[in-house]
Amino acid sequence: MSVHNCQNVLLNINYRYKGWDVFGTFKYDRTYSEQHGESRQSMQTDRLQEYNNSFINKNRKQYVMGDMGVNYMLDDYNSIGLKYMVTNPFKVDRDMLLHNLSTVDGVYDDELESSSIGDYDMDWEHQLNAYYNGRIDKVEIDFNVVYFQNGSNQEQLTEETSATAEDRSVHALSHVKNQLAAGKLSLAFPLGGGKLLVGSEVTYTNRDDDYVNLEEYVPTGKATRL
Repeated sequence: MSVHNCQNVLLNINYRYKGWDVFGTFKYDRTYSEQHGESRQSMQTDRLQEYNNSFINKNRKQYVMGDMGVNYMLDDYNSIGLKYMVTNPFKVDRDMLLHNLSTVDGVYDDELESSSIGDYDMDWEHQLNAYYNGRIDKVEIDFNVVYFQNGSNQEQLTEETSATAEDRSVHALSHVKNQLAAGKLSLAFPLGGGKLLVGSEVTYTNRDDDYVNLEEYVPTGKATRL
């Protein structure tokens, strides 16, 4: 069984005059989803082991998004453009409840329950795109650049209980930050009855990860990937 509710507001603006095209968008979105599920597993060896599982998963999210940009036709052959987009998922919560009941040859064996509450503090997400498309003399030019940045801080608490093993609580903190920059240039030269294409692409990516488990069940981790 699943439940999904969504509310959103969308506003678009566009203005065109001669060679200019100015546009913008604003969007607010709020969603709630809930899922319920059950499953049963059996494993026959010298004994019959059965597992009855159930889960409830809830997700809540609110975010705002806006973008603005401009395109300009310099002439019949040349155009340039710029677009900036910003997004902020300012409210993200995830709750999950898992329940497992196990039996051996029809006799009660163990009962496990795990509840998890996650709170996500999302950084502002930025994206910038720019382009030039045109022709100088007989050389056709296609140039694009993009920059992207986002990040998040997550705090999660998991409570685990068992009928036969020790109960425990797990607190986890994590921080993630992503950056990407890329550019592409393509040139087309007339050659004979065709075209000679020459181009190049450059990409830079960077990701920082920090993870801390307060109880130290899992080692603290820090990673940077380029």
